[in-house]
Amino acid sequence: MSTTLDFQLREALPHLSKNARLNVLVALILHANIRNRCYPSLDWLCVETGFGIEAVNKAKSWLIDVGAIERVPYAQRVGREKALPPRQTVYQLTGIMTIEGKTYAYLYDPTRTDSAVNPSVSETSDTEGKVFPSIKNVHKTRKESAASIEDRAHAAAPADETASVKAHETGSDVTAPSSLSAAASLLPTPPRARSAAQLANDALVEALRQAYFTARKLPVQELGRTDYGNYQKRAKELIDGGIAADQFQAYIEYWHKAAVNGGWTLTLNSLTSGGRMADYKAFAARGQTSSAPRAYDRKQDPAYAPLLQGGSKK
Repeated sequence: MSTTLDFQLREALPHLSKNARLNVLVALILHANIRNRCYPSLDWLCVETGFGIEAVNKAKSWLIDVGAIERVPYAQRVGREKALPPRQTVYQLTGIMTIEGKTYAYLYDPTRTDSAVNPSVSETSDTEGKVFPSIKNVHKTRKESAASIEDRAHAAAPADETASVKAHETGSDVTAPSSLSAAASLLPTPPRARSAAQLANDALVEALRQAYFTARKLPVQELGRTDYGNYQKRAKELIDGGIAADQFQAYIEYWHKAAVNGGWTLTLNSLTSGGRMADYKAFAARGQTSSAPRAYDRKQDPAYAPLLQGGSKK
């Protein structure tokens, strides 16, 4: 099952349009990996959907009730999911949802027919055939288009290249005609080289990724489909907050110790709290970054005052 939306989702839109249901479902789909699992934090879902915590929680509860998503038990986690805190929820996208006794497919599954979801619905309705092309035909057309690139390349070459192909099959040394360049123009163009700015972003992302896992004494995980943008954003926020790239690991190690001592969970998103970065710089100014205390009151710390820069923080 892919993350391609199924045509039947349109029929479920009246139910999904209420509150934050559709926004949350789409956000979860965009975070899904190849196993159709995802684990975005609640704060991140609020940022992406534009809804508050209560609305997002209600939407997730509704999606679980209708079977659109399921919570993955901790014992069934695999790969990178095992490195997540036990309290962080991993969601499994089921691809279907049952609302008021009717089942709707919201993710396209080439192995499933419409009648397998709703026996009363034929595989391709008359309306769908007249107004919209069958979903199966759309995917079939895409596959045929991809497979026909080579055929079109051969068709673009003149007939005298047939001898070249036959000579190649017999092992003869024959120079390919220059007209092959016309056929080659039909093939996909190679990806463009990354710019200097993109390479600089790549370096920042890699520095933060290595530091994040190394500081927490965990195996370094590969970047997922949606991870690069999050790492890039957090790295930029750390740089803007005065934490240089070569300080990433020491910074994360410090707050990892504080999290262990305080009994709370350190996440990538929580690293870029403005108060947290300011606290760390205050500790660094006093030379106290070698150990993390259980509690800290920045109002009682004279080294924190210059960092306020005339402002006030609660």
